[in-house]
Amino acid sequence: MLTDGFIIMFIGMGIVVSFLVILILTMNLTAVCVRELNKYFPEEVEVQAGPVTVKSNMDEEISVVIAAVQSHIKG
Repeated sequence: MLTDGFIIMFIGMGIVVSFLVILILTMNLTAVCVRELNKYFPEEVEVQAGPVTVKSNMDEEISVVIAAVQSHIKG
């Protein structure tokens, strides 16, 4: 009876291991296929016209906050 339990256990473990091996091989094959397809159908890259600069009108508020933190740290 104990032998039958071990046989069933090893059969189950073999099925799980074989499923995991098939899963890994399928994932690797899919990765290779996608890599090859990207050579023929690359993703479109959005081209920006130039560097975008954002000017902040909050310079005064930022300097006030920095001064408040410095005065709080000094005591």
